[in-house]
Order: sequence, then structure tokens, then C-alpha cells
Amino acid sequence: MGRIRREALLIAYSSGNFGKNIVWSGADLTLLFLLINLFDVPPGLAGTLLLLAMAADIVIDLAAGRLNAGARKLGIRYATLMLASAPVCAAAFALLYALPAIGEASLPAVVALLFLFRIGYGLVDVPHNAMLPGVTRGMPARSRVAGYRFFFSSLATLMVAMWVVPGMAGPWSVRTKPLRPFLLAARASSSMVE
Repeated sequence: MGRIRREALLIAYSSGNFGKNIVWSGADLTLLFLLINLFDVPPGLAGTLLLLAMAADIVIDLAAGRLNAGARKLGIRYATLMLASAPVCAAAFALLYALPAIGEASLPAVVALLFLFRIGYGLVDVPHNAMLPGVTRGMPARSRVAGYRFFFSSLATLMVAMWVVPGMAGPWSVRTKPLRPFLLAARASSSMVE
């Protein structure tokens, strides 16, 4: 494989971090807002739910790692696991954010979708990360991929800050008042980039 083609493959692999980070950063940024402002979950309970979800991420990632290792021994490729898990992640993510529009605000539904989203995400994220040794040869290539992945993750975070954060600064609720300085700073910085 030619050098340019090999580098293009590394960049293509690394660009997966863009999609993962759009979803993860968007969820991290908006879930607390969603729970408190659209589902009327008390702030303390909303924070506790997110803390439990983050703690569950540890278990989910470990389980996903074991699942990936077991699947690999059976000849199932990482890409196959990712393709099977991505629709679960996407559907749970979309349904979680669609609940207010369809008038469903029950806490059990919100919690179930939140954890289903986290499970689906872990089943995409862990195999994607595990693919790194298979797409690189040696430390120099892995170092470049680390840089490419960081670039795509940063680009996704910037896009979330430019488009999601300003949208959250709208006329939602008095409860967003503590966030206003952050939201206004994000809106100002996104205006400078545009």
C-alpha cells in the first residue's frame, strides 16, 4: 500500500473520533439541561442520574472490552460489532431527545434511554479504540493517529460549542441563569470563528 494511501487510511480511521465526539460532547453538554429544563427533574436528582451514568460507563466499557475480546476470538471483526451497536446508540440518543416533543417525560423512560445510549456508545467506542493496533504499524504511525484523533475530537467539540451551546442560551427557563456567562462566552467565540 502506498504511503499516501496508508496515511489516508489512518486519517479516515481517526475521523471516527469526530462522530463519536459530536455525540458524546453534545450529550454531555445537553443532558443536564434536558433533564432539568425539559423533564423537570430536580437538579440534585438530575446530577445524581448523570453521576450514576458515568459510573456505569466504567462497567459498560469493561463489559464491552470483554465482549470485543470474546467476539475477536470467534472471528467477529470490530467493525461488525460497531455496525451492530451504532443503531442502538443512535436510536436511544434520538429517542431521548424526542421524548419532550412526543409528550413523554416519565423518569423511568428517560433513565432507560440514558443507559441504553451509554451502552450503545460504549459498544461503538471500545471497538473503535481497539482497532488502533490493526490500522497502524509502529509508534510513529500511532503517534500520528493520536494527533489526528485529537484534531477530529477537538473539531467536534468546537462545533458543539458553536452550534449547540448558543441554542441552549434561548428563552428556556430561569434555571439556565447560572449557565448564561458560559453560554454567552460560547456564543461570542462562535461568532469570532464564523
